[in-house]
Amino acid sequence: MLRPDSMSKYPDVDLKLGIKSSLPGVKATLALVLMLWRASNSPAELTYAKATGDSIEVDDEVASYLITKYRPVYIISGR
Repeated sequence: MLRPDSMSKYPDVDLKLGIKSSLPGVKATLALVLMLWRASNSPAELTYAKATGDSIEVDDEVASYLITKYRPVYIISGR
């Protein structure tokens, strides 16, 4: 009669390796996405950046949307 091998023991999983490890500032990231989306008139698809060499830059059109939408808030706050 064949018997199964004994069950393998695995080390405990470090909880820091969970979902949030790749995105530590979830609230700030979601706020930024919503801000970009609302400034761009709530499109179904949002292209917010462009690759320039080895870096990523905010798209010129999105940058102008942000300035147009949020400049009054910046001025009122006294900055």
